[in-house]
Amino acid sequence: MVNSIEIFGIIFFFLGLSGLLTQNNIVKSVLSLSILELGVVIFILSINYRPEQKAPMLSNDPNLLADPLPQAMMITTIVIGVAVLSVTIALVNIVHRKYNTSLWHVLQEEKDEVTECT
Repeated sequence: MVNSIEIFGIIFFFLGLSGLLTQNNIVKSVLSLSILELGVVIFILSINYRPEQKAPMLSNDPNLLADPLPQAMMITTIVIGVAVLSVTIALVNIVHRKYNTSLWHVLQEEKDEVTECT
């Protein structure tokens, strides 16, 4: 049975995916990728959630222990995502300073002009 948190994760995933496919601005594309990642993290954490389970420090019963592996993986995913986001924003800043634009189609035209000249 799908709970409401899983549905939010799926909605965020598809919002990010649609933003990636439709946005012409590089910054909006990067933010859409972050929203997509957020949806994946929410979905994976929600499918592992069981209300009766406890943290290993709170219970000695092995049947009630929550599996910490998905949570540890998602924390790692979040940290890596923040690092990738910051590097990507720095690269977008460099591209914007060099070409004075942050639009995909303008950069593609610049690339086409460069390849035609060579």
